[in-house]
Amino acid sequence: MKSLILGITLSCIVPLAAAIEVDRTECREGAQFIGNAAQSRLNGATREMFLGKLDEDLFMLASIPPHLRWFAHGEQEAQFLREAVIDVFAFPRAPREHAAAFLARCLATAGLSPREAELPDAAADEDDVAGWHERA
Repeated sequence: MKSLILGITLSCIVPLAAAIEVDRTECREGAQFIGNAAQSRLNGATREMFLGKLDEDLFMLASIPPHLRWFAHGEQEAQFLREAVIDVFAFPRAPREHAAAFLARCLATAGLSPREAELPDAAADEDDVAGWHERA
């Protein structure tokens, strides 16, 4: 219980001054990614393994023009995603709890309304994060 409270507390004190430039779809997809990271943890993935792979991916993304990248358009977005993965391993919670916390924090940090999380995407499919937190 203490780790849950500490994890939530730390999640809430992310500086809002470091705004990220993502849209609601990227926040929703990022939430799905974080939920999947938590599921990977439950399936035996270690912090070192997961962060190592993420760092490799972020390094490769740096060679792609920012406007063509998913989520990590710049250093702020990459660090935001990396910190969320660290939270998954440092403060274990259910995947849907990590996903929901990430989505709320992403929308707030991007300057988007929390209501954006509830709006369906025009091209949503069954893997869309809109209902992800309700599954599992």
